Amino acid sequence: MTKRNIIFLLLFFLAGLIHFLEQLFYPYVKGLVSDFCFIVYTMIYAGLIMSWAGSVKRRLLPTRARFFTLAGAVCMLLIILVRTVKYRLAFTPLQDKWWWYISYVPILLIPMFFSLSCHEFMFPRIKHVKTWMLYVPVILLIVIVLTNDLHFWVFSPAEGAKEVRGDAYTLHFGLYLIFAVILLLYLYSTVVMAKNNIPGRKTKETLILAAVTLIYPFAQILRMILDGKVPLMYMFYELHAFCLLFIWEVCIRLHLIPYNANYRVFFENMQFQALITDLDFRPMFRSSWDEGITESDLRASLAGPVYPRKSIQLFGKEVEGGYAFWLENEETIERLNAQLKEIGETLEEENELIRSMNEVQEKTERMNSRGRIYSMVASRLLPTQEKIKKLLDDTSPESEDFDQKIALVSVYNAYIKRKTNLILLSDQKARIEHRELQLSLEESIRALRLLGVSTVLEYRMEGEMDPQAAICLYDAFEKLVEQMLGQMHQLMVTVQADKMRIVTDGQPELDADLSELLQEDFSEEDIRYVTLSFPKTKEGAYAADY
Repeated sequence: MTKRNIIFLLLFFLAGLIHFLEQLFYPYVKGLVSDFCFIVYTMIYAGLIMSWAGSVKRRLLPTRARFFTLAGAVCMLLIILVRTVKYRLAFTPLQDKWWWYISYVPILLIPMFFSLSCHEFMFPRIKHVKTWMLYVPVILLIVIVLTNDLHFWVFSPAEGAKEVRGDAYTLHFGLYLIFAVILLLYLYSTVVMAKNNIPGRKTKETLILAAVTLIYPFAQILRMILDGKVPLMYMFYELHAFCLLFIWEVCIRLHLIPYNANYRVFFENMQFQALITDLDFRPMFRSSWDEGITESDLRASLAGPVYPRKSIQLFGKEVEGGYAFWLENEETIERLNAQLKEIGETLEEENELIRSMNEVQEKTERMNSRGRIYSMVASRLLPTQEKIKKLLDDTSPESEDFDQKIALVSVYNAYIKRKTNLILLSDQKARIEHRELQLSLEESIRALRLLGVSTVLEYRMEGEMDPQAAICLYDAFEKLVEQMLGQMHQLMVTVQADKMRIVTDGQPELDADLSELLQEDFSEEDIRYVTLSFPKTKEGAYAADY
């Protein structure tokens, strides 16, 4: 017994145990606890049936026998559903009665589908038994039950009762006829399965089937004897569904409802070249097979692959009761290999072409990027370069202010050099070190000393910053310095806490475009204090574009 079977039986036992305990302690657990117990064992029953139906769908080939088996599983689920509605959702006598009538639909259909699945397999041997002889009586009985209120052949109201109710009715011949038909269907299915036994194991199979078939009447008789005397683990509906499920499963496992129904046709329709023989190398099943293969070839292939013809490889393997052989046509493989080689060469040529195109494109993009950057640097620094040109054109070594103008050119050159560096970094990186801005300010301040300005720089920030913010701050510093050239003698610059503070004895006129960065501006005893904050982004661009 497999682990799956043990779990199935344990869950079935658990559901019965919960039902038993619910009845045993009903006065104490009625209400929500009773409803919860009912839901639990009902879900277990439904889950077990669906699990079995899924295994049947996997194990049996898609034949009519499998269809009838799955239809029986659906009827088992329908019994559980009707039982749930009847006992928990039918609140009036009329509802209870009609759900009671409806429950006889799956009760009758389950043994009918079982008989049809057995009859389907045995039909060639018992042609005198027609299929309609199995389902017509069942359909007639279902109609009789559902129309019982018109004729009362199955149930009638008890004496003094106005209608059939769960506690007030009298049984009639129709009910006995229903159970007689169920019994006959069971007997017929048992006989059919016994006749269909696998040769050589007939006695054993028949005894097992007969013993298993007795489970259903024994369980139902025992239930009727004990009903009302002791709490029961299983009621009629569960026994009716699961006893037949058990009998059905035994028939499948004994191969009375075989796994390989119509297997010969299934095997012949395969495209794969294969052959199954008995121990004397007589063909039993074959697909599309090469008739030129001889018995000697088959015998030789059992020791290892052989080539009965060029490019045709024969494999053989011993299996239970015979041998299995299959062919592999290497012509197809060789043709495919040649095609793959040709495709590979074509792809290699295309890949080489793509690589060359990518290299050209990469070089072009690099040149375009370089040209764009240089153009941007030139456009931004053009005004400063023109100032340098004008200074150099207007001076000569003999002039008195030659040293002063050369020092001023040095200030402009420092600005051009450092701003160019910041622009190039901004194109390459999303963040730059604070060190870059510090070096730019230091170089500009050193150049100012050539003009006789006493300068001090304190840079107290570390880490990374946005390169555009560095450019904005450096431009703002240069604008202020340029406005104070010739009037300032002292300059102190402090950078800390995301702001730049400039203290000088010069008096610059602040441009309007500095207002976005200006945080503080005042004079005290002829000393000017200007504080600029680090620029903030606005819709992807800086507030001030320098």
